[in-house]
Amino acid sequence: MRIDTRFLNWGVFFIVAGAIPLAVQQGILTADTVADWWRFWPLLIIAAGIGLLLRRTPVAFLGGVLLAGIFGVMVGGVITAGTSLDFGSIACGNTKSTTAFATETGALAPVASVEVEFDCGDLTLGTAAGSTWTVAGTSHDGRAPIVDGSAGRLSVRSHDHDGAITPFTENREDWQVTLPSDVALTVSTTLNAGSARLDLSDSGVESISSTINAGSYVVDLGGTDVRRLSLTVNAGSGTIQFPEADVNGSMTVNAGSIEFCVPSSVGLQVTTNDSFIAGNNFDERGLTKSGSTWQSSNWTTATDRIDLSATANAGSLELNPEDGCK
Repeated sequence: MRIDTRFLNWGVFFIVAGAIPLAVQQGILTADTVADWWRFWPLLIIAAGIGLLLRRTPVAFLGGVLLAGIFGVMVGGVITAGTSLDFGSIACGNTKSTTAFATETGALAPVASVEVEFDCGDLTLGTAAGSTWTVAGTSHDGRAPIVDGSAGRLSVRSHDHDGAITPFTENREDWQVTLPSDVALTVSTTLNAGSARLDLSDSGVESISSTINAGSYVVDLGGTDVRRLSLTVNAGSGTIQFPEADVNGSMTVNAGSIEFCVPSSVGLQVTTNDSFIAGNNFDERGLTKSGSTWQSSNWTTATDRIDLSATANAGSLELNPEDGCK
């Protein structure tokens, strides 16, 4: 059997990050013991150095495995202790990219799809009136992302880094992507390490699907008529501002957290499928539970309804957090 090293690091990371909360739940470790494990971040630098030493040797892959394991230990401790931490900054490092790449632009048809795959850094995605899109930003070497645009589709992708976890490396990028607000959009985003902020408020987005791996993600859908939403968070954090509209969607969190805000006038129903190391605050927010389904008091009378399925594995779901979802 041949192991695909592109995915080996992520597999090790998720196993370790999930095993620590499980060990605490089973009494093998205590929450106090693992609460400060994130402070071991200097070990990431040491692991990166070991990886450099092992380059061009038959065991070169061990450097990446060691990095993944240490990062998994840190994230597992954060999840268990409930500590607030920027997963993206740890996974990707804090060194800012400085060289601007050439701005690319184009136009979309009245109905179009957008796909963004981003690895390591800061992604800002917003909208502007009209039908024109732009991609601008910086990278360590001035190399632009891979952009493929046509009337009906826009694809923006990072260059391949072999699926590695890349803390404290030169691969960090900073993108500013602007989409047309007058186009009916189907948006798909994938974030591998780093931070993403999507301001799609008052835009024409109709459907959005996002996967977050070891990153932090915030999306504002206020004022939209979005109908479908899918969010998967793996070892990271996600924040959603829902609109005053009918929405069907799904949320899955594996070793991380999702916060979501729903307008008080909207009826809310959430069907959960949680593990025994998951949590939510639905009861505190006034939802009532029947079987595995939670409902707001205005579910049957509201004009607009949000119907969600939600799964949490070693993670948490928080409705209407005190600090909001901005």
